[in-house]
Amino acid sequence: MAERQYELIAHYTTELILVVNKDLKITYASPSHEQVFECGVDSITGQQLDSIMLQSDFVKEAIRRIQSFVTNERHQLTLNINGKQLPVETEFSPVLNDRGEVYDIILASRDITERLRQQEYLVHSEKLAVIGQLAAGVAHEIRNPLTAVKGFVQVLKRDFESYSQSSYDIVWSELTRIEEITSELLLLAKPQKAQYKIVDLVPVVRHCVTLLEGQAHKRNVYFDLAFQGAIYSKCNENQIRQVFVNILKNAVESMDDGGVVNISGRLVDDQIVIVIRDQGVGIPEELKTNLGDPFYTTKEKGTGLGLMVVYNILKEHQGNIEIHSEVGVGTEVTIMLPSAQQPGDDGVIRMQSATMVL
Repeated sequence: MAERQYELIAHYTTELILVVNKDLKITYASPSHEQVFECGVDSITGQQLDSIMLQSDFVKEAIRRIQSFVTNERHQLTLNINGKQLPVETEFSPVLNDRGEVYDIILASRDITERLRQQEYLVHSEKLAVIGQLAAGVAHEIRNPLTAVKGFVQVLKRDFESYSQSSYDIVWSELTRIEEITSELLLLAKPQKAQYKIVDLVPVVRHCVTLLEGQAHKRNVYFDLAFQGAIYSKCNENQIRQVFVNILKNAVESMDDGGVVNISGRLVDDQIVIVIRDQGVGIPEELKTNLGDPFYTTKEKGTGLGLMVVYNILKEHQGNIEIHSEVGVGTEVTIMLPSAQQPGDDGVIRMQSATMVL
């Protein structure tokens, strides 16, 4: 009678209930497994417990302790059933016979995917807060002497040129680079409150392309823009411009052998979708998961702040970014932003004139 009651309870619970015997053979699996793993419980019962749990050695040791000391235990584990892996928190509970011996063990597992995601978000937020404080201090300490150094370098420009024009260019470009890094640090540390207005993103992208003409020309890089009419979004124009400049700059710098950067934009329902595709070196698979982390970069002279700023800006704008890349083929960046109006012009506007081919 008691076993029937237990089965009824397990049948209607959303938790994943397993019963194993002393030989670690699964004798019962609750119907909730069918919904989560899309397989019948018959395919689970009869299996050995270590065949569906990745931490099999750890589980065996935990059950040995439960059988010896008749105690409950709770652990974070990973179920691997029907090709799907699920992080769970599992409570092990012994079932005793009339002599007080353990003859079965009940495993009640709860999906903790969302909890782990929230924990990761909190850790990431704490990391950003610490980095922000550090960035503010470093940026201010650098900016004050940098201003003086740049001033004196400009005064001494004539002396530099008499010695070597390239020496002056190198010193000035490096000082400018340091100034850009400190600006990114300050933006990271103390983001300004954005003023939003409805903006057509097509001229914004054109402006960003114009800014990168010189750098792209040196690398024999061309831009090809294609938009399906005007695309309006309620945004902070300066911040969104920074998003496109960072992404386009990354695309240009990834193409040492030249090539084409394709930029397209369209409306999909109430979303603006802008795709930037380059023909660069691509990003190795093992490095993709760290993209957007502070101070993580795939570039030799990168700071790892540009892409992080992009992620933060798009998050503030309720947008999203997806990055797909293949080594030796190139990278495709998809930027999604809320639309401020319905599509008005289905005609495709293409720009590939002399001013756009760099």
